[in-house]
Amino acid sequence: MYAHSYNFMTWYSFSERYRFAEEAFTTVKLFFQENGFSHPIAHATCNSVLRAAPGFGNLCQYLISCVQDYQQENQHNLSDRSKQVMNAIYKFIDEDLAGANLSSIARKMQMTDSHLSRMFKKNTGFNFSEYLTERRLEEAARLLLQDTKLKVADISESLGYGNPTYFLSRFKAKYGVSPSAYRKAHLMERESSPEPPPADSGQETP
Repeated sequence: MYAHSYNFMTWYSFSERYRFAEEAFTTVKLFFQENGFSHPIAHATCNSVLRAAPGFGNLCQYLISCVQDYQQENQHNLSDRSKQVMNAIYKFIDEDLAGANLSSIARKMQMTDSHLSRMFKKNTGFNFSEYLTERRLEEAARLLLQDTKLKVADISESLGYGNPTYFLSRFKAKYGVSPSAYRKAHLMERESSPEPPPADSGQETP
């Protein structure tokens, strides 16, 4: 199965083995859910594996075979599934921009934090925190122009920034100006733009 033989228990630390087992169980759980618990490997429970060949290493080998089987049978659906997963993540973020964070989204997606983080990076090229910051700042810019009566501090708080000074620094880093200056500049631009001519009704004037 592997190019190099190794002792799983010796080469890897406890935390690495624990993380592997945690993510493997998550993947196997997803496999069972997607296959309606009808796949043959579902009949071989972890308990039966341990009774037949006791030891953590043997259980890990069983989990590896489950993961490999999952990858082989579902390779053609991986891209579509990734799109579905990413769309669900985007939806959760947009529904709660102020409260969204990696852990809360991971729980909703029934993933580990590290699994979601790697998936997000692979599919977007951004770290989760980077994307979340971008979305919050984009929403801040939209709110600044949508309702000119909204105070900058209120917008900052509504997007989950407990520290207004931090919000100001992030906003200026992205847009090059403060929120107030951004609003003022766009409003002036809007006011100076000529109004479009009325649509031709097709009727001749007397």
